[in-house]
Amino acid sequence: MNPEPEEFSAEFPEEAPLPPPAPARRKLTIWQKIIASKILVVSIIVHVIFGAGAAVYVVQSQQAKRVQTFKGGPPAVSASSRALEHKVSMAKKKASMSAPAQAKRISVAGALSKVALPEIITMPSATTVVPNRMGGMGGNGMGMGIGGMGGTGDGGGGFPMPQIMGDRCSVVTRATAMRNNGGNQQCEDAIIKGLRWLKAQQNADGSWGQEYSAAMTGLALLSFMGHCERPSSKEFGPNVRKAIDYLLTLNGSGGLLSKAGGHSPAYEHGIVTYALGEAYILTREPKIAEVFKTAVGKIVYGQSPDGGWSYGYSKGKGDTSVSGWQVQALKVAKISGLGISGVEDALKKSAGNILRVRGARGGFGYTDPGDDRPAMTAVGILVLQMVNQERGQVVRQALDLLIDGKDLPKLNYANANLYTWYYATQACFQHRGASWAKWNREFQPELLKGQAADGSWNPTTGDLHTGGATTVDGQIYRTSVCILMLEVYYRYLASSR
Repeated sequence: MNPEPEEFSAEFPEEAPLPPPAPARRKLTIWQKIIASKILVVSIIVHVIFGAGAAVYVVQSQQAKRVQTFKGGPPAVSASSRALEHKVSMAKKKASMSAPAQAKRISVAGALSKVALPEIITMPSATTVVPNRMGGMGGNGMGMGIGGMGGTGDGGGGFPMPQIMGDRCSVVTRATAMRNNGGNQQCEDAIIKGLRWLKAQQNADGSWGQEYSAAMTGLALLSFMGHCERPSSKEFGPNVRKAIDYLLTLNGSGGLLSKAGGHSPAYEHGIVTYALGEAYILTREPKIAEVFKTAVGKIVYGQSPDGGWSYGYSKGKGDTSVSGWQVQALKVAKISGLGISGVEDALKKSAGNILRVRGARGGFGYTDPGDDRPAMTAVGILVLQMVNQERGQVVRQALDLLIDGKDLPKLNYANANLYTWYYATQACFQHRGASWAKWNREFQPELLKGQAADGSWNPTTGDLHTGGATTVDGQIYRTSVCILMLEVYYRYLASSR
């Protein structure tokens, strides 16, 4: 600041006034510069703060807009767009449902082909059912696809099916079971050749055979169905359809499904009932169900007091051979889901009859104990397995007698009794372990060796059934039971596992 003028005049004469002091001006300029520089710094700081605040504001504003957009949901979609999206979604879901779950790519040993084989699953009970998703050749993995090697598939609907029969109805599971249970490509090839031979032998009315057409038709039909051939199968479907229709027309004396006389009607009725039961399970046709239920009722009512069955269902002393076919028919009735009255009780009583004829060596007799025949021993074992899933001492002793004893020497097809082999193959397969390993190792190559070039099976000196080896019925019988033996690897899951 400048001092007042009066104060200066007191000190100096007016003639020599002092010039404005230079130092004062110099200090004022520096001060002003200092102030000016501070203002500039403040201004810069203010601008920086303002800029930062503006940037934060902009960022927050954009985030707020995004939040508001998300909360508001997607833009409106037209009805046509929604319909298209729904179709695509359903197509993806359908594709994923038909794919085999967790399949691993491996080659089938001996080999049906390279296929994606599923993991082995826990053995179900006989009454467990699974979705029967029908598919064509190549199938739908674990689905119960119809078809097979040479046998061609259909594209039918779906319905519950006993899982105990499931392995036969999918190319993949059939290949898996064949390999895992000791079969090979030769077995499958032999089955197809045999079925094609049977196809060519069918009579015009749908039957097979001559004198015992009911039994021969039942056995042949079981052979086709063992490969899961149904009326809608491409190659064998017409044969299966005609065979079923023929069996449905049978109406012998007293309601028996047989036209034969003598001792045969009880055998024939049991075999035909067995075949119709499997036919119903594979088709779910009501007309089959009605005839089948009536036929099963005949078996239940005709059971003898000792638990067995006799010729003509006379309720006399139980005959182990006749009883074997009745039990097989009742077992199918049990898993059919039809809930036929008396089946469970009849099965339980049948086991009592087998134990009644048990001999001192552990085998089983024909109508009494003491004549432990290989054939009757094999029948008795299978009955106990079917009824009780028996694996105990009684079955083990009988198996030892059957396959390790002197009653049955080293297997040879040329002198084989195929009736014994039919039951023994099933009995050993159901028991598994060393018994099955030994039987399979010996019977399989001999059975394959016995097949003729045309697909049928050659006569054997030990085959005394159906009137002799050279008759038409004998040819149908041999070929059918041999096919059924080779189908054991997948026809029924082992009930004792």
